[in-house]
Amino acid sequence: MKKEAQVLIIFANAIGDAFMTLPAIRGIAAASRKMSLLCERSYAPFFEEMQWEHVYTLADCPEPFKIIVPEITGDLFAGARPYFDIMINLSSYHIPAFEQIIDYIQPARKLGFESHYYERFQQAQQNRNMFDVYFEMALQLDAALQIETFSWPVAPVTHCLQLDEIRHQFGILAVHTDTKPEKSWPVENYIVLISGLLELYPHLFIVIIGLPAYDYSSLSDRVLQLPPGSTFSCSWEMLNAADYFIGPDSCFMHLADINRIPGIALYGDTNEHEFGFRFGQTSRILKGAGGNPAEILPQKVIHLFSQITGYEKDDTMPELVPAEECANHNGAERTR
Repeated sequence: MKKEAQVLIIFANAIGDAFMTLPAIRGIAAASRKMSLLCERSYAPFFEEMQWEHVYTLADCPEPFKIIVPEITGDLFAGARPYFDIMINLSSYHIPAFEQIIDYIQPARKLGFESHYYERFQQAQQNRNMFDVYFEMALQLDAALQIETFSWPVAPVTHCLQLDEIRHQFGILAVHTDTKPEKSWPVENYIVLISGLLELYPHLFIVIIGLPAYDYSSLSDRVLQLPPGSTFSCSWEMLNAADYFIGPDSCFMHLADINRIPGIALYGDTNEHEFGFRFGQTSRILKGAGGNPAEILPQKVIHLFSQITGYEKDDTMPELVPAEECANHNGAERTR
């Protein structure tokens, strides 16, 4: 593909998928100097690291299948019909509303998933990690690309916290507790987990990310929890400062993965082959019996955490291994 080719990338999916598409988008950028983005308005900040020719935004929709495309010649493209050599739809399922956009701009090539509407569609492959599935789109433009080259860590878009003093004194574990009900681990399990880890590791500090329904900071002065209404970026920043991660199948789990933060994921019936860890070689997944994450015992998570940190439970309760001493994964180093 010529570097001068005009490429339009379309994205409409969950936040976790936004992070999982980043290696693909970076790879596409390496193959093309001129890229534009079309996405829901709230997702645009996740892609700010890229140099876009244009960013077209749609109103946020809680159900992507029901996205409504505005007057195409008005709000979306400001009355001008753009030209694109290639349109790449990185949504992992077919959204009929996007056909209106494709029909309007009439790109020379159309790449996408799940629908024969695209000239060169790539069917999402079962039991293959979605990082790799998305990256197939970059390979359509340059088959020599390697995903490891484009999977560097993702920095938060804003900086609102000062965690340096904590980092100098403690190893930091980020715990994510809130997600969809069917993916959730019970609050009482998190209480047992957090209390047990703090007792076992006196040099451990725990930050609670996301929007939890319970005040876990009441358990110890070594637990930091953001106040209600805090932004996603603040939790993102807390995660990036962490040495370890524990949480469910969620956007923060995928962010921890690409940032090479060793972690434990608590899964129910999620397909761990498609949505599990891709880059964290020391990270582990625990699955609840019968697809129920509540069946995962806190004691099992504590035991697995001791393996990830390099220590087995014993009477001496040694300090945590600093994250910098963990082996680099796939040649990519973490940055803070």
